Amino acid sequence: MKLDQRIISLLLETERMDSRLSGVASRTDEKEALEPLLVGAQLQRALLQAVRSCRDLETGQSGYFPVIQLTGPAGGGKKLHVKHVSHALGQPLLIIHGQRLPAAGEALREKLRLLVREAIITGAALAFENTDALWAEESQAAESFKAFRAALSEYAAEGKSPVVFWLNREAKRREQLPLPETAAMLDIALPYPAAVERLFVWKQAANGKLADDLQSELADKYKFTPGQIQGTMRQAFRLAAMRGGDVPHTGELAEASRTQVQTRLSELADKLTPVRGWDDLVLPDDSFAQLKEACARFRYGETVYGRWGFGRKLPYGRGLSMLFAGPPGTGKTMAAEVMAKELGIELYRIDLSRIVSKYIGETEKNLREMFAEAENSGSILFFDEADSLFGKRTEVKDSHDRYANMEAAYLLQRIEAFDGVSILATNLQQNMDEAFLRRMQVIVQFPFPDAEGRERIFRGLLPEEAPVDAELDLPFLAERIDVAGGHIKNIVLSAAFLAAGEGRPIGMVQMIRAAQQEFKKMGKIVVREQFEPYA
Repeated sequence: MKLDQRIISLLLETERMDSRLSGVASRTDEKEALEPLLVGAQLQRALLQAVRSCRDLETGQSGYFPVIQLTGPAGGGKKLHVKHVSHALGQPLLIIHGQRLPAAGEALREKLRLLVREAIITGAALAFENTDALWAEESQAAESFKAFRAALSEYAAEGKSPVVFWLNREAKRREQLPLPETAAMLDIALPYPAAVERLFVWKQAANGKLADDLQSELADKYKFTPGQIQGTMRQAFRLAAMRGGDVPHTGELAEASRTQVQTRLSELADKLTPVRGWDDLVLPDDSFAQLKEACARFRYGETVYGRWGFGRKLPYGRGLSMLFAGPPGTGKTMAAEVMAKELGIELYRIDLSRIVSKYIGETEKNLREMFAEAENSGSILFFDEADSLFGKRTEVKDSHDRYANMEAAYLLQRIEAFDGVSILATNLQQNMDEAFLRRMQVIVQFPFPDAEGRERIFRGLLPEEAPVDAELDLPFLAERIDVAGGHIKNIVLSAAFLAAGEGRPIGMVQMIRAAQQEFKKMGKIVVREQFEPYA
């Protein structure tokens, strides 16, 4: 008779875990020193109580065992929490990395057999992570489910104190997990830490190197998990070291924070890089003030909702939802860029063609993914030409109208629940749904610029380095070229290329020729007298 190699190594104490499970699972012993939990003490007590209560309820019912589904964002500490629970229960823990398991077939069944046997002979608890890929393929899902159910049934029947943790970013229904009937399942959510908890983690990660006010600003600005905060600080210190410093500055902290967000927003939207500032905006004073106040509203959200207690009174609508209304080319996109630069967060312009689907239910799915990714990354969502998606709901005449109105209703709910910044731009405010307009916290008007405003736009678009003819008459151009800022940008750029091609400074000849070309593109009639005496 030949003993299995794992039985021999167990008797001789030559290995902590079956070597055939290397890479597939990792073991934490019940007496192993663990990294302390920086936040979530209440959740830790809830997890421990859930396991013990489940065991008490199932006492005497052969085969039943607790399954705790722990859900929460990446970096939230799910694995660290279950390690601490296993410690408290006096059990080792096997964490199974689902993405490294065979997809199906005999190879999967053999790995599961080894895992279950390891848990039985060592009295270990089991924790599964990243298992979604195992049943992503429908052709293999049924076989994988069957193999898991059989393995977990054996574990429940033969294990000394069986307990299973399932670690997911989003909660799954019971039927979405391969659980046998004897599984007593409980769901526990691991939320993002509150601002005061985030501040504690920032202080621990900064190790006294950052000023108190900067740490408070970081805690309020970035709704990060403990893992993301620690990763941000590690990267920020690396960036500081690369320039020869030992303390990261705000730019390095902002750059480091972006490395902690694995976002799919680029698949659903276009990332805009903010380069323009407040001086580039040409707006009436009241609209300008509204944008400044909106930035302050976002910046002090944690103070008002958290520290001042308004979050308990107003649990919904804690984000910042804005509507930019005005004709095309009046600066709506630029204003969104300016806000993103001021707040130091990323800006994504929503490509409606990627969101709206002809298939029923797909639009809601795309929107759900988009908002979830934006919340995770802390990004601004900018809906250009939003009236095409957020317009007035139609009278229901057929199934298409009914589903279109359902999509609009879903959008209203999702924007209200969104904790981040959403900006919607429309050329036609009168076409927007009234229920939607009521949910906008800030509505900023972008009027057509007058002659004085157009002159400021002309001047702002001419760089200091550009050669400009001394006779360039900007007040004349602003008076005669009655177009919005977007068209003025096209005119100035075209004039610059004309001047460069002629080897001359930018002057009236080039500006007028560029303006005439722009008018033709717009379908406007150009008369010679319009630019006299220069034409």
